[in-house]
Amino acid sequence: MKKCRTLLIISLTMIMVLMTACTKETAYEDITYELLTYEEAPIYLQERIDAILLKVENGEMSGSIIFQMEASDGKFAVIVPPKDSVTEVQYVGEDETIGWGMMFRYTHLREEDGEAVSLRDKVTVIKINHYQGALRGVFVSSYVVPG
Repeated sequence: MKKCRTLLIISLTMIMVLMTACTKETAYEDITYELLTYEEAPIYLQERIDAILLKVENGEMSGSIIFQMEASDGKFAVIVPPKDSVTEVQYVGEDETIGWGMMFRYTHLREEDGEAVSLRDKVTVIKINHYQGALRGVFVSSYVVPG
């Protein structure tokens, strides 16, 4: 009886592992994303961004600021770059490092000399449609060593 119980547990474990492996390939197919500007973001998100930008302008916050917000139709990730930089999103998709969840990779590029651009215009919003799970942001340095 004890051998049967052990075999049953091993069999169930193997079945669960196989089912997980088979569903992993299709788990992220329906998920899409959009890169939005401040103006394209929903009003409730714009209000939250405005509150953060006010703190940046008052000197209460500095550097790169990232926050996430869940909505009924997906998840938002907002990136506010430092004052002298702009954000470039390099990748949005399945988090292959951990093996589950979603991730986005981004970097900051030095702002070109020229017209001054407001901080509001430099905000990047990533909207991941039909997704409520884990989301991880990874900064990739754009610093080049002179040589």
